[in-house]
Amino acid sequence: MFFRLEDIKEVEIFFNNYGIDLLVNKVKIQEIYNKFISKKVSLKQALLNQSLIVGIGNIYANEALFHSRLSPLRLTNSLNLAELTQLISSCKFVLKLSLKKLGAPNSFYSNSSNSEHSVVHLRNKI
Repeated sequence: MFFRLEDIKEVEIFFNNYGIDLLVNKVKIQEIYNKFISKKVSLKQALLNQSLIVGIGNIYANEALFHSRLSPLRLTNSLNLAELTQLISSCKFVLKLSLKKLGAPNSFYSNSSNSEHSVVHLRNKI
């Protein structure tokens, strides 16, 4: 999908529906918590929702949930503040690690036999 945004107002309107960027924006845990408890969807579904948090795809969501020891099937409205804080911390950890170690999201997961370069397969080594 390619298109052109003509001015800063169009850019602001375009990005208005996106959620928080954990690596750029100041994270307000209470705001995220309020959004999570107002919904009744799985944690995995919530992490993939770009209107809540941007930049987390399928693999990053899996890794963050694994790191925070939360089930992807658990409902958002069942989290307490401490669990959400841990989940957000895990999301930031996974995003930073992927950029630091690999540089590109495409490299985060590898189907090659050399799993040494795959963060997904380094769970026991990290």
